[in-house]
Amino acid sequence: MIPLLTALEQLTPPDHLCSIYESAEEHLAVAVPFIKIGLDRGEKCLYIADDGTEAVVRDAMYAGGIDVERAIATDSLVLGNKEAAYLKHGSFNPQWMFTFWADATAEAIGQGFSALRATGETEWVVRGAPGLERWIEYESRLAHTLAHHRCLALCQYNRRLFPPDLILNVLRTHPTVVYRGVVCRNMYYVPPDELLGTNQTAREVERLLTTIREREEIDHTLRRQRDELRDSERRFRQIAENIRSSEELWQSVFENSEIGIVLADPTGKFVEANRAFQRLVGYTSEELKTLSYMDITHPADIHRGAEAIEQLVFGTKREVQLEKRYRHKNGEFIWVRATGTVIRGGDRSPRYLLGLVEDVTDRKSAEQELDASVSQLHALAGRLMHEQDDERRRIAQLLHETTAQDLAALKMHLARLSRTASHLSESDRAALSESISLAEQSITEIRTLSYLLHPPFLDEMGLLSALRWYAAGFADRSGIAVNLELPESFDRLPRDTETALFRIIQESLINIHRHAESETARIRLRCDAGTLVLEVEDWGRGIPKGSLKHITSGGGVVGVGIAGMSERIERLGGCLELTSSNCGTTVRVRLPLGMEGR
Repeated sequence: MIPLLTALEQLTPPDHLCSIYESAEEHLAVAVPFIKIGLDRGEKCLYIADDGTEAVVRDAMYAGGIDVERAIATDSLVLGNKEAAYLKHGSFNPQWMFTFWADATAEAIGQGFSALRATGETEWVVRGAPGLERWIEYESRLAHTLAHHRCLALCQYNRRLFPPDLILNVLRTHPTVVYRGVVCRNMYYVPPDELLGTNQTAREVERLLTTIREREEIDHTLRRQRDELRDSERRFRQIAENIRSSEELWQSVFENSEIGIVLADPTGKFVEANRAFQRLVGYTSEELKTLSYMDITHPADIHRGAEAIEQLVFGTKREVQLEKRYRHKNGEFIWVRATGTVIRGGDRSPRYLLGLVEDVTDRKSAEQELDASVSQLHALAGRLMHEQDDERRRIAQLLHETTAQDLAALKMHLARLSRTASHLSESDRAALSESISLAEQSITEIRTLSYLLHPPFLDEMGLLSALRWYAAGFADRSGIAVNLELPESFDRLPRDTETALFRIIQESLINIHRHAESETARIRLRCDAGTLVLEVEDWGRGIPKGSLKHITSGGGVVGVGIAGMSERIERLGGCLELTSSNCGTTVRVRLPLGMEGR
């Protein structure tokens, strides 16, 4: 069975498929990768959301690694609704929809995209609208329309919501169906000329008979392949059994294998080694017979090797596998993966240790290079965030000390003019008064913006003062009550640490405002046994399980959202935990005191 992501990557225009899902997680597990694949390929993507689902879709796309705002800004992604597409003229009209898809595809190609990729939610169909009696006609004819354009479409259906007879017609009108994580060729698809044409019964009989015949041919092929596989397995077992019974066959396998094979006694002293093993370590067979595994093993790996031999000899394990370093005859160390087992005599006592040894030096080098690259990436992300904080601080200071002061001076000059404006007309005096109001409003907005970029309380008074100020302003702007549980006093922390904690609180409250639909939030800061603990909690609708799993497993882009919050605190030696349910979400930071400046 082909994995879901691989199967979705194989879709191309003009494929027409439907996703039959039974849960929100199952729905988004198909829809989000479908869109991401299109964006990665340079296709224009259109997502038609149902009433009230756009925020959920945005969250899932973010969690799926899609930079939604950037995609929308570049017109690569359009988040629309049913009124802009299906019900453009107040009712559903199939012919209008075919024109809609043709025009949308032409526009995408004209903008330089390789194709149009579209998917739409359909739960609104159950609620009814004028013209929906022609919905199945539309679905049936859509594949024919797509065949003439660089467009592919995914239709989404909630099986728990739609009646069985409609789901049955959906299956009849889509050549490909996605169900429970599997992309399937639909053997029950009915072409439009049969479904909508005359003499439907006779055509259906012909199609069913053809399907029955094809199924039998497929079953016959599968039975034959299973029989061939059993024969192959039987021959393999016979060869494996004969290797120990046939000395000649054993010698052939031993000498000609491209994998290093070595025999040693129970103490680890080499008894025999094939040519591949000799090439691996640079010693001849005769030279190896004077050595044991300890003589060519890196000192740091000798203990693990001895432990593995002990497990084989005493029978606690039938097979062991470990990666370790061997010293080549030229003095260089190479990485190998050794798989060992024990050959016992007639009395069941251990006679030989049999080892299969592969050179994995190149892979280990690649892994080390990858680790180094990841470390460099994290270091770069840290520098970028540090520079971003410095730039915010600089811009905030510039706005506060220059722009706001200039506006204040402008307001003073306008006020002075106002006091001597008796000779002006009524309209001019009104314009002057409005200018003073605009200047005052601009001063307020500039100061608020500069404080949001970097509150002066953070540098001057410390984290607690900045939190109290920001929480009060956030509550006023959002209407969300913020409860603070802060210590009476708190020693100042390094500037980077206070900035990181403030940014995490700022990001968390913004997420609550955008997504949680919670009327209250709580910020709690405390010290437990030398560890600083920060918690930001809400009582909203929580994060969908699929999105939460992706986020907590490391998904997302470094420096963005949850990933950026985690990156900030990990650089200071702490950790970030995220828990969520349908009762709310908690972001928890733990930071060992004394390590925050490392």
